[in-house]
Amino acid sequence: MINQIRADFYRQRHTWGSYLTVLLTIIFSATITAQRSVGGIMINGTDLLQRLENSKWTVLSGLQSATLSSSVLLYGYLGIFVIVIGYEFSQSTYKNTLISRISRLQFVLAKFLTLFLDLLGLVGIFYITAFLTGRIVGRAWGEPLPTLLGHLAIMILTVAFFINVIFGIGLLLLVVTHSTVIAAVTIAVWPLLVSLIGMTTQWSWLKYFDFMGTAQQITTQSLATIKFAPIIGTSLGLIVVIIVGSTIAIRHQEL
Repeated sequence: MINQIRADFYRQRHTWGSYLTVLLTIIFSATITAQRSVGGIMINGTDLLQRLENSKWTVLSGLQSATLSSSVLLYGYLGIFVIVIGYEFSQSTYKNTLISRISRLQFVLAKFLTLFLDLLGLVGIFYITAFLTGRIVGRAWGEPLPTLLGHLAIMILTVAFFINVIFGIGLLLLVVTHSTVIAAVTIAVWPLLVSLIGMTTQWSWLKYFDFMGTAQQITTQSLATIKFAPIIGTSLGLIVVIIVGSTIAIRHQEL
């Protein structure tokens, strides 16, 4: 499994799309922070947005703005999803790997972990750029630096985790359908679709699948710990279903 992860990272290091993704992440984060703007689909956080618009910005304000803009990352990182796993399944080259040296479970775990590590790095770049940009333009910290650094770490881990859950859904669909298009479209529309259905039907259970909305609420501290714990539990359970389901699907496919 470790060798598979290394192979995936090697392929990414030799793919110009990976470097373009990093560059666009830095540009987007620096731009919205320096210009005091928020981009992307606003799933939650309208109250925070109003406070940001009517207050003097600090470094903390820039990080909160980055959080409200984090839905854009889901679309910007689709290229990484395709590089890591989409191409292999659309071209059926994954069969060579399975035949030669790795079990199906190890293969799925390797892909899932590679995606998470990629997202952790990219989301880290996104938030650290916002952090540094805010300081470069002369803004105050907004809260004690140790506390701010703790919030920065929570933001990075939370957003990367929930984006990876959505990517995991795409992974399962890709394994089952062998269609990069179906997987990519599902990833792209998931946050908006869940949000729209929730507003239309008022189904309270949908909050457990509003991953980007939950990420925004946790990182902006607008969701109590007692409320987001069950949502995280649901996400972890879904990850298990994704991994097990993907492994079973591959086992039933002819090599």
